[in-house]
Amino acid sequence: MGSLLPVGTPPPRRDVEAMLRVIERRFRRTEEGVREALTDGTGAFTLSGLPSEEYALEAWRVGFLVERTGGGPAGVVAVGGRCDFRATPAGGITLSLALPDGGSPEQAVVTWSPRGEGEPGCAEWRPGSPRIEVPSGSWEFTAFAGPPGKDLGLAGFQLLPEWDPPGGAEVLYRSTPREATVGAGAVANLALRLEARPGLRARVVFEGSRRPHSFRIAALPLEGGAEVDPALLLRDEGVLALWLDDGEEGILPGLAPGTWLVGATFRGGRIGAFERVTVAEGLAVAELRVPDIDPMDTVRVRVLDPAGRPLPGAVLESGCRRSVESVAVRVEAAPEPDGSLVVEHYETGAPVRGGSYSYGRPRGPGPMAWFLRATSPLHGTVSADYDPARDREVTLRFAAPAHLRVHLSGYVGHPHRDRVVLGMEGTGERKEDRPWRVAVVDEEGTAAFPPTAPGEYELRLLLAEDGGWVSRERALWRGTKAEVRSLVLPSGETEVTVHLAAFSDLVVTFEEGEPLLQPLGPDGLPGDEESGTPAGEGRVSFGLRPEGRYRLFDRDRGAMIVDLPAAGPVAFRPKPFDCMLLLVTGEGYLSGLGLRSGDLVVGVEGEPFADREGMRRALLQAAAKGTARFTILRGGAAFEVTAEVRRFMEDDACDATPWVK
Repeated sequence: MGSLLPVGTPPPRRDVEAMLRVIERRFRRTEEGVREALTDGTGAFTLSGLPSEEYALEAWRVGFLVERTGGGPAGVVAVGGRCDFRATPAGGITLSLALPDGGSPEQAVVTWSPRGEGEPGCAEWRPGSPRIEVPSGSWEFTAFAGPPGKDLGLAGFQLLPEWDPPGGAEVLYRSTPREATVGAGAVANLALRLEARPGLRARVVFEGSRRPHSFRIAALPLEGGAEVDPALLLRDEGVLALWLDDGEEGILPGLAPGTWLVGATFRGGRIGAFERVTVAEGLAVAELRVPDIDPMDTVRVRVLDPAGRPLPGAVLESGCRRSVESVAVRVEAAPEPDGSLVVEHYETGAPVRGGSYSYGRPRGPGPMAWFLRATSPLHGTVSADYDPARDREVTLRFAAPAHLRVHLSGYVGHPHRDRVVLGMEGTGERKEDRPWRVAVVDEEGTAAFPPTAPGEYELRLLLAEDGGWVSRERALWRGTKAEVRSLVLPSGETEVTVHLAAFSDLVVTFEEGEPLLQPLGPDGLPGDEESGTPAGEGRVSFGLRPEGRYRLFDRDRGAMIVDLPAAGPVAFRPKPFDCMLLLVTGEGYLSGLGLRSGDLVVGVEGEPFADREGMRRALLQAAAKGTARFTILRGGAAFEVTAEVRRFMEDDACDATPWVK
């Protein structure tokens, strides 16, 4: 879902003020719950006037280690209870850490575990602050460090100390544990030497003139040194990988000793180079020499504005699609001197042509289609399909964009104006070029959408669950549809007026099954069905709804019509289904018979339907004959059509919904 506001537009003042009020309330609740007390000359303290039943107590003093008697630095105590702490002068240890080359790490994490009583702990170490405070006693110290420029966080050591190594796979260096004794208030000295864990240092050398913006170093273990398909490096499963966006050298620590297949892979499923490497102690070294890209693996793309001039700054994506889905990746190539972009699309023979190893190949039957798509904040989106085996150059030229301005009548003074969301989404062919976007409605009820590509759209006026920005962000999925309108936007300016209707609450009471709800359009056809929220025994709420006509129905028992506004809760008393409503969605068998959406099938072979079970029996009997006469009701007038029953009932271009005349 897109942002509610155009890029660079500040959020509405009411949203900022509302969020500040929420943050202020949270801070106040936190501060109101904190109580403090200082110990007296005997070390005793008292906390009085406590409204809660239990409190978590913590004590501290600079230069001392304070623990609750019985272990642990803090504890939960009931009001009226007692909590004792023990403070001992903090001891310390000054650590000297050395890497295999004799230098010092930029940062490290030191852990200690007791050789007797005590709790394990960890702390950060840096060359400029080598002293670490630890309780007195005998401890076993171990140091860990990451690759150059990589700081290790404490969270992995604190939360998952059982990991091997603690801290996770980013640990590159680890020392042999050493014991030291720390006296109360004393400072001990200890030197630890860090050794590299088994791993891999891979350097990528580009022999051609073009270097990708980002690439991946991937490593795959080879059991018993067996031969494997290098294409497995493109997968995520069973592969250790590292993205490189800036440098051309990376380190993969923590590899098990043995033989590994190492390669440099790129977006679009291309393997630049690979080799076998043996990992033993320390870091094995691999140099991956990537040859220049074959012209067959690229396509030159020119992005032009509506006047035919090169357009810098447009976002370019390359991808492929099948019937079910499409995948695309953003192109990070640097512009050529003439402003064009040379885009990699696949390597000849690669297993995931046009796909991304992060997303795989698009699903669905049928042939693969490759496409390029460019997006501009000024001109919208344009795309084109191409054949990667034949096309060496593709031009994407933006059409003059469409600008839509919407006037909301009834907006000024509307009681729910703060919940209004106005958005539109592309429909028809290439609708992925026209994604969902929203417009900001000003105080006068006018909204201007950002420039977009000409084409077919669906304009939606929605009512969010509340006036908060989170609810408005979710309105596409969870909002109430106030109006839906189909539009065809040409290049240039288009203005439309949409009426913001009054809303009223719809609460329904029922005795058996909970009903579903469908809005009915001006043509009497149903919209999307929705379920309500339980509002007590035998009651369901559908929230605020635009005033108009609706259909309440139970799939087995029948349906009824309700008009809003209603005088209080509506009692669901359905009438039995006695016909079928046809919704003709395309060219098919029924459209060939002259039938259209809104027609009612009210009988077969001259016998009217009485209920849903009667419809089912009559259609089964008619199907046994092969053909039958269907009675159709359109606009109050009845007529008959003769049709093959199975083709009539199984037409993919038509939906038949149980209905009540």
